[in-house]
Amino acid sequence: MHFRLSAASGEVVDEGDGGVAVDGGTVTVSPQLGQPLRIAPEQITEVSEPVPFTVRIRLVDGTLVDLSQLGPLRTQLLAQIGDIRVADSREGLVTIGFGERQRFHGAVDDVEADISLYDDGLVAIPVSGPPVQVPYSLIEDVTTDPTGYRISISMGDAGTVVVQRLAQVTSQFLTLLRQRATDARGRTGAFLEALLPGLGPLVQRQLAGDLRDGVAVPKATLDGVDPRVWPALLATAALPERAAGAALIESLGEPALGFHQISSVEVAAQGTTHFAEAGAVESTGPGRGQGINYGQIEQGMGALMAERSMGVPTPGSGGGGPLIGGPPGGGPGMGMGMGMPGMGMGFGAPYGAMGGMLAMRMMRGGGAWSRGGQTQARSMFRVPDAPPDPKAQTAAQTDLDALTIGGDQPTIVASLLAHTASGTLIYESLNVEDHATYVFHDPSLTLSELDLALMLIGFHIEVLAGDISGVASRYAVAVQRLPHLTRLAAAFRGRVIHDGSWEAELRKLLA
Repeated sequence: MHFRLSAASGEVVDEGDGGVAVDGGTVTVSPQLGQPLRIAPEQITEVSEPVPFTVRIRLVDGTLVDLSQLGPLRTQLLAQIGDIRVADSREGLVTIGFGERQRFHGAVDDVEADISLYDDGLVAIPVSGPPVQVPYSLIEDVTTDPTGYRISISMGDAGTVVVQRLAQVTSQFLTLLRQRATDARGRTGAFLEALLPGLGPLVQRQLAGDLRDGVAVPKATLDGVDPRVWPALLATAALPERAAGAALIESLGEPALGFHQISSVEVAAQGTTHFAEAGAVESTGPGRGQGINYGQIEQGMGALMAERSMGVPTPGSGGGGPLIGGPPGGGPGMGMGMGMPGMGMGFGAPYGAMGGMLAMRMMRGGGAWSRGGQTQARSMFRVPDAPPDPKAQTAAQTDLDALTIGGDQPTIVASLLAHTASGTLIYESLNVEDHATYVFHDPSLTLSELDLALMLIGFHIEVLAGDISGVASRYAVAVQRLPHLTRLAAAFRGRVIHDGSWEAELRKLLA
């Protein structure tokens, strides 16, 4: 492997032969003799191929790392870099994303990206640029263009995100996106029903629609639904020792109340039979029911490049029409011409979503076809040796009873926000004992904008508690790269610990 390190100015800092490895969540470029360069995932702002067979990694400070003469390791390296960027996004860049991840490869806003659907939202890691996040609670509409392959996700004032180039898994992605967004709202409805069982179904539905996961709703709006809602929610959600403080914060300006889920309550199915022989796995994710899990068929960035390097046509490359498994009404498929009339065992085969999987299996030399068509070889669809024991099986489910606001480890956090006339904003957690009160000051920052910024960091506001810009800061890169976190950090004035001097210290920050 040959490497070249260039500073942001374009000056070549080092160049020579060496090795590259992805280990422990870090990319390490090692000269044959010299100091290795270690690259954390959050430092990577772009992965590209400026010229054929050369991988370029652009870092947040403008440094360029060009790797060439990689041979067959090129595809593996791209896949591994994509994997660690996706896996590190929540911790390194403070994105949303909890629960089971379903991973796809496509494009977001015309930029190639790894796209993950979690329990709480969509997170896309593009080959260039910051992460794109879509909390399900912000989705107002999901539509497709006439082809069915261009998906527009509208978030109202937060903008629109366009997802495309999903090829044969477009339908699966669209179905799963809608299902998970609906499931998230269903959890909110069930939680609020448990808190306020005395409200009628229609009022419950309206309230759940307003108080979607993470959305802070002004008191005036909740009073318009039912004047009893605000005091009942505060009384139920706030710890006894926070009641007086909540009343003070409410009196300081325009108050708003919100609830956000912080961990998954999905329970995976038990005793499900897997059909792993063909590389396809039954979706055993909690309450998913999505059939084939395409995330198990190497949906990553490197896998797509691997397919291209093997000559597999992709949509838009002139190699055929839409792949089977996408929206109906597409053009001719991408059959591989196996010489079996009526079979069509390629990507365009009449096997629905299985066609592409079978073709991929054949290209990789697995299964019966790699041994001269010996049908007595391993079956693509294994039948269990014995019927499963129904008593040992449980279906995937959502444990709604785990949606709790009390106890030492609540799965729902209640938040109280207030916007004062002077442009100061207050954020308070009502039911978490060791959580401080955070104060921000930015006259141009609205209460809804503060709430959106908090949603995009999964309400991990504790990242602002320490050093957020110095060389010793774990989150300095995230603050530098993400506009919403940059704005939060600039507006942050301090936090107040809940002790005997809480009110006095809070008023100092408000002065």
